[in-house]
Amino acid sequence: MANTAVCYTSKYGASKKTAERIAREAGAELYDISADNCPDLDAYDVLVLGCGLYMGKPNKIMKKFIDRNRNQLNHKNLIFYVHGLISENQYNKCVNDILDVEERNIFYLGGTLDRKQLSGITKVMMKQIAKENGLDPDHPDNLNSGQMEALLKRVKEYQS
Repeated sequence: MANTAVCYTSKYGASKKTAERIAREAGAELYDISADNCPDLDAYDVLVLGCGLYMGKPNKIMKKFIDRNRNQLNHKNLIFYVHGLISENQYNKCVNDILDVEERNIFYLGGTLDRKQLSGITKVMMKQIAKENGLDPDHPDNLNSGQMEALLKRVKEYQS
């Protein structure tokens, strides 16, 4: 079985929950890169990277991690997932702006948000984004369990 690491950053918790599930089901090591908890990438054959989309772009911490480790990432079995409330049609460009990954290894898992965690202008903006994407503005949730299952299947394919 290939050594696997799941590296994530999460602002509101969706990416963290996903990373924990992947690590648990795939027997992978888990790293919260926002806590400066970065692994030695040479120790892993399979890397799963995950973050949320904010203002239509991947989390800045993930972008810095990718930029800092780009050479090593290019030589790994790499899987990338994102969470967000934008439509599935919009997310692909967001990811391609920072990472060169085979399209079949990018998973848009949708998003969920507890509006109680938000404040001020962020709460107003997220309500508008939810409305624009046909979601309940008070309880936005468009998590895609089928994509999650496909992601887990891909991880296990690389591990065998």
